Amino acid sequence: MTMEDIFLARICLQIIGMSMILCFLFIYYQTRKSERWLTTKGKVLFSSLSQSNTGYENKSKVYNSIIEYQYEIDGKIYSSKRAYHGDWLAISSSSYMKKIVKQYSIGKECIVHYNPQNPQKSVLIVKLTPPVFYLLLFGLVCIGTDIFISTLV
Repeated sequence: MTMEDIFLARICLQIIGMSMILCFLFIYYQTRKSERWLTTKGKVLFSSLSQSNTGYENKSKVYNSIIEYQYEIDGKIYSSKRAYHGDWLAISSSSYMKKIVKQYSIGKECIVHYNPQNPQKSVLIVKLTPPVFYLLLFGLVCIGTDIFISTLV
């Protein structure tokens, strides 16, 4: 490996690591804001475990939960598919996602946290979830790897 290759690898690690950490911080901020939102009762309309193939030759699998729910504010009915901030993140372990799908099964009543200034924005879970923590972990691993490489050069 040339010094130029090492430099480019370090730049990539820094960009990826910082992007993941910034994404984590944005989700953290959104989650903290939603803790202060108003709540109402809702009903789960759809609940499913999603599986996607990824990686080399699609041999790896990642999982996500898909939850759709409905709620009413001031006589107007809203629906949403956002279970929590960062619910677009998929993970390789299905156990957490299966737990979410089971917790929010079809027809079940749920507590909906909604933004009083914009009631169409809502979530069911107002805490950071394992997929979101993976963003922080992998971001720190990238930055740590960059620091380690810098000590070798």
